[in-house]
Amino acid sequence: MNREVTSRSQEIIQEACTDITKEIEKIFQEFVDFDVSPNANFFIISEEIEKILDSIDRIDSQDFFFQEEKKIGQNLKKIVHSCHNHSSQKELTDAYSQARIELVRLQNAITKITERVSLQKKKKSYKIFALSFLLGICFLSLLLFIANISHKPTAFSKTVWTVQGEIVDENSKTISQSDIVFRSREGEIYIFQSDFNGKFHFTLPPGNYYAIVQAEGFFSCQKEISVQKNEKIRFVLYQKTK
Repeated sequence: MNREVTSRSQEIIQEACTDITKEIEKIFQEFVDFDVSPNANFFIISEEIEKILDSIDRIDSQDFFFQEEKKIGQNLKKIVHSCHNHSSQKELTDAYSQARIELVRLQNAITKITERVSLQKKKKSYKIFALSFLLGICFLSLLLFIANISHKPTAFSKTVWTVQGEIVDENSKTISQSDIVFRSREGEIYIFQSDFNGKFHFTLPPGNYYAIVQAEGFFSCQKEISVQKNEKIRFVLYQKTK
């Protein structure tokens, strides 16, 4: 495949990552207001995410290359709809797991398309799919975040700190899409994931947590974390020997 085309596809994905960072901040600022019902917030947020997923349906239905992506988008929309009526944290967590499967399928489909279609003709569609995928990841993080606070409102503080950092290997090379779990002393669990560049950025109530970070092919990292204002954390994972 033409290296220039592959390089351009990576640039478009990166541009989408930059755009989505702004969208995540916008969603938090506009909708995550802890003085109102968390369930109401979730409904509004999921509707916004659904609008983005609708963009998949705008692709020409006769375009063979995008049939799989359209099906994935429809599956994600069904999951969003079903979440509207979920009342327990277990149900929300199950929906999270279902959506993760669809999002991985979408990511793989995007990769396949970049190998088959000229970006000169389809670059707009690439960005639509990249944004849909990244917004989906944003939606999943918000889903679990809101699920946690909606079932323990008395234990949740209105004060939240920004936690950011990176996950690297023993050679200081970043590790993409690692799973991050924070457990508070009160038993509350927060689940996140690092981005494609091994970076993470989320909010947590101040306090002490037990953190577990996992990535395929690496030993897990476990340590106690004290979350304070503008906390920056670096996790180091060691690769498993073959």
